[in-house]
Amino acid sequence: MSSASVTIILRNILNCCILLFSHPLLTASGVHSEGHRWTSHTLRQLGVNNISPAVAVGVEEPSTGRYTTPPPLGYPVPPPRLRRPDRATYQSDAESLSSYDAQLLIDQASTVSSIAYLLFSAATPLSEVEGSSRALLPYLRPNVLRAFISQAGLCSSALADQLYDISLSLYGTARLKACHYDLFLALNSTFTWVRYNIPLSPQHIPGQPNATVLWLDASAISDTNFAAAVLNALLTGQGGLTVAATTVSEQCGLGVSEFAALVPRIASVLKQLHGHLQDLQHLAKARLHGSPKMPQKSKSSTYNSGDGGPSASGRRRAASQQAVTSSTESSDMRKRLDSRKNGDDNGDGSLHLRRALLAVPQANSFYNAPPAGFIAQPPAAMPKVLIGLVFHVMLYKDGNGTGPYKYKMAPSYVERMVQVVNYMSKPTNIEFFVKEVRNNATMYPYLLLKDRKAWLQIGNADCSGPKLDCFITSDFVPRTVSDFPRSINIYVANDLTAKKGILGYAFVPGSDTLPSQGFVYISWDQVSAHGANSDTLYNDGPNTLLHELFHHLGLLHPFDKPMDESSSSYASSGICIDGDEVKDTPTTKGPIVDSSFIFPRATAYCLELFWGQYGGDWTATYDRWSSTLGIPDQDINAWADSCPKSPGYDELGNYMTYNTPVCFAALGHFTKEQAQRAHYMTAELNPVMYGWGQYYASRQASAPATYPAMLPQGPPEPVTFISKDSSGCTTTSNGACTCMAVWQLGSRMYTYCARTDSADVVLRCQVANPDACPECAALPPGQQCILPCAGDPRLCKASSAPIGAALSGAVSRPPQPRPPRPRPPSPPPRPPPPPPLALPLNCTKSIRNCTCRSRWVYNGKLGAYCSSYSGAVLMCLVTPSCPTFWSAPIQACNPALRADNCSISSSRLIPDTPAQEKPPGLPPSIPQQPDDANVTQEASQNPLPPAMLTKVEALPPPQNRNNSPIISEGSQPQQQMMPVSPNAEQPLAVPQQPRQRPSGRPRRPGFPSPPLGLRRS
Repeated sequence: MSSASVTIILRNILNCCILLFSHPLLTASGVHSEGHRWTSHTLRQLGVNNISPAVAVGVEEPSTGRYTTPPPLGYPVPPPRLRRPDRATYQSDAESLSSYDAQLLIDQASTVSSIAYLLFSAATPLSEVEGSSRALLPYLRPNVLRAFISQAGLCSSALADQLYDISLSLYGTARLKACHYDLFLALNSTFTWVRYNIPLSPQHIPGQPNATVLWLDASAISDTNFAAAVLNALLTGQGGLTVAATTVSEQCGLGVSEFAALVPRIASVLKQLHGHLQDLQHLAKARLHGSPKMPQKSKSSTYNSGDGGPSASGRRRAASQQAVTSSTESSDMRKRLDSRKNGDDNGDGSLHLRRALLAVPQANSFYNAPPAGFIAQPPAAMPKVLIGLVFHVMLYKDGNGTGPYKYKMAPSYVERMVQVVNYMSKPTNIEFFVKEVRNNATMYPYLLLKDRKAWLQIGNADCSGPKLDCFITSDFVPRTVSDFPRSINIYVANDLTAKKGILGYAFVPGSDTLPSQGFVYISWDQVSAHGANSDTLYNDGPNTLLHELFHHLGLLHPFDKPMDESSSSYASSGICIDGDEVKDTPTTKGPIVDSSFIFPRATAYCLELFWGQYGGDWTATYDRWSSTLGIPDQDINAWADSCPKSPGYDELGNYMTYNTPVCFAALGHFTKEQAQRAHYMTAELNPVMYGWGQYYASRQASAPATYPAMLPQGPPEPVTFISKDSSGCTTTSNGACTCMAVWQLGSRMYTYCARTDSADVVLRCQVANPDACPECAALPPGQQCILPCAGDPRLCKASSAPIGAALSGAVSRPPQPRPPRPRPPSPPPRPPPPPPLALPLNCTKSIRNCTCRSRWVYNGKLGAYCSSYSGAVLMCLVTPSCPTFWSAPIQACNPALRADNCSISSSRLIPDTPAQEKPPGLPPSIPQQPDDANVTQEASQNPLPPAMLTKVEALPPPQNRNNSPIISEGSQPQQQMMPVSPNAEQPLAVPQQPRQRPSGRPRRPGFPSPPLGLRRS
């Protein structure tokens, strides 16, 4: 017998022994033939079709008083299970929830969203199998998963419970949080092994033939055998899983058998999420980055939007845009103006509401110039501007109390939010300060709504239903704004549990005369520190607010149509367009999240950048945000190019596009011309805000945030602020011993708590006074006493990535990006604005002899002096010095004037710059996308030819391993890369034949995915 045969026999005997002993071990971990169960004091037993109560032995749950079986010895203990909302009151909608139960639901959704990228990592290898698709990947991002789990009818399902339980197992302790990216790599490697070794079967989505994905075939292999096979592969190192096993056990503190038991559960929830693909698609479009139309004109609405209405939108969120009035409305407006001029107050049946919306509120407006002696600089200088923000936190009656939950913490939440916003906006020289936070219904009765239902619907951008009272269709905003237009008024209401809830919207640009078109809306869960206003969710809440604020200052999405075109915020699907009137934002076919070609690669790339290279260090992230103006070198990638024939590559981190949150953390930026446009637009269209903003900036120390008196309340609750240090980062684990501020171990210098070993996620420090520390008593005199710390790497902002070279300095920091490569010279600076045109005097005066503004926007229409606003009669927006400004800010000009008499361009407010050539990118890791690639799922329903899918869809099996796939019984298609179960309902579609290439056109290379190889830290 040959030595090779002996080796094979011994290996098979070893595998049998492992499988024999692993079955009882997996059963003890909670995996059995009926389902999977992880019995700890935080996880309920999961049956086949239902969730059974915990066994009444062991540890008591503080929130429920029930007893559950304690976790196996040595396993990490996740935090207590969040108490779920009362099922009896939460049936089909969120309107019946108490504020406390609503907060529980949002907290649960936030917990689940923390593992979105881990699910993405696990789903990626299965999406690259031949015959599979990436249809689910764009929706495995935190904000989409939060919205999905928060929905009525879904949050009470077994799927939501399974996702929540898995999130506790993968993100429930400080050590697991510090090991987040290591788990990301470990899951990717494990499911790459699953791709080649576990039977799969296709799951089809009705009406979407290109959305099929291959998942685990539950009829061909039980969960017990699946978990046992994974455990065997981890222990024997099949498919290179030795590093994964070492990572999860030694660095993450997760038992190898426990990790193996999680794999079938993760595969199950991914398959279920794919089954909800249509729900996920609807949520992502309608709630996160859709463009719902403004309400149609009715008795309670003064403007029509429809296809001719909105002009800009909110980011990754729905947007309400400035309306370009229809011919019908324009005719009505002329009649009203004529009626007013003639003293006829009966020109319109709904004149009172129309006047309330179209008139300027005199009592709560401010149009005075800055103090005498202060001279504002022109926008070409891009001076520092500091803009005040007034927050209106809407409340509602909640039984005998008031909602939303923890609304009294709003000033603290807002303070943190604006602080993060300023990190991102600082390079533009435009920053913000909190002028007022209104969250006291005693002082401001208008804040208190009658019930939760009214609170959930008041922020809707789509308010076309019967008896709906929304911000955009009533006189609520004109009656309640403060310091308008000098400050930006921000209204806060609604949360993710609402059927039509959206994250935020704004008007582009914000009006300085019509409050109903000059405010910003943002949802409560974006403001709350228990929602998206946290590092855990990648500061998605502050990012939302920043996006909406710069919409208000005049910035469009990079993929928008021009402002003077009547359209929704989205550019038409599949068309390369550059309508934001900013030259240094590349032309794109749409947002990154809509590109099935770019998005999966972008997510993997941004995760590698933020966690692998930057170590998830938020302090370094705030430093990058505060100093980056222009496209970062890392955001120039030839593989991210939806319009190869146009200059530039798609930006992954531009704050005005839609992308997954981690890309803004890694690559967040504005371009130089976006910053210039914000200055020009604000200076021209809201000179009061721009002038006072410069005045405040020159006296920034004297413009602190001030809050009104608050209702009596208990002790303040803790809110984590960026500038505050935690005591857990300066003391040992028992809290009794203080760490030295600066200490040395070997050749490296550290401050307080730091990572002394790149393979260890536990922070340590040298005790400052060993004599006073009981744990140091056993050490010989003179020896360093180094003990574990109380804080974890995330809390103490210590890197969780490998430390390459010896670092001197404070906390161990990951290596920062290399200096950018030389680029072509920047385009010449903008020329100064042209001198005012010599217009006839009657082109600068209204028919009432009031002075017209040189540039203006009213009801979505851009104008300059007397312009063609509607119909043949020229109109203009008059200055506040006009006696009739408050009642009729827009007035008719001399009827004898024609457009050619007062010709001046009103579509472009800032000087143009020369067109730029496509910048040379870094050496691309992935070849450039072909011209006809499937950028959006709607653009093409045909799969790419097999010749183009070779390297994307089929990874070669690892070398020197027995990687023969486990194939279910029955005939299999020839040349099948993955085993496909015979129990599948439908066979895989036969791939299309390759297209015939035009003669003389070289074959394009394949598109390998970005490397996701597991690296040991």
